[in-house]
Amino acid sequence: DAMIGGEADFINEFDGLACYETEDSVFSGLYLHDNKSAGISTDLNFDHNVISDSRMVQNGTHGIFMRNSSDNRFQNIRISGSGRDGLFIDQVDDEARTNSSGNRFTAVTGAGSKGAALRVNAASCKGTVLTQCLFAGNKQGLLAAVTGLVEPRRLVVR
Repeated sequence: DAMIGGEADFINEFDGLACYETEDSVFSGLYLHDNKSAGISTDLNFDHNVISDSRMVQNGTHGIFMRNSSDNRFQNIRISGSGRDGLFIDQVDDEARTNSSGNRFTAVTGAGSKGAALRVNAASCKGTVLTQCLFAGNKQGLLAAVTGLVEPRRLVVR
């Protein structure tokens, strides 16, 4: 178990926070901004974690980049000004077993991304749930590899 919070991490060569082989941990109060790549990157066995009360601002690629990450909860997250997509969910290369599935996003706001507010890039990434989320002013709204990958509950996209 780990608990990380209250820190600002910025202007890194890659990601503000890279999470690998992490489970059952809590991250709260993060302010990740102006990184060359993603605010948060979860790219290898990031499972059953909670990220809450955090901001990802003006990151070069994505606010949150996820591959091989399942059954996580994201609560009260603010993503703005991402260079690509606000939330990017995928599998590793062509390996469906490395998908990101069963992730829940509650009270997430995504604004001003140069790509999609949310992109689910692989058909294997099932069960993304969006509850009370607001996506506004992004170049694109929700993009999914196939229909049915995202379950919107009280979602607003403008």
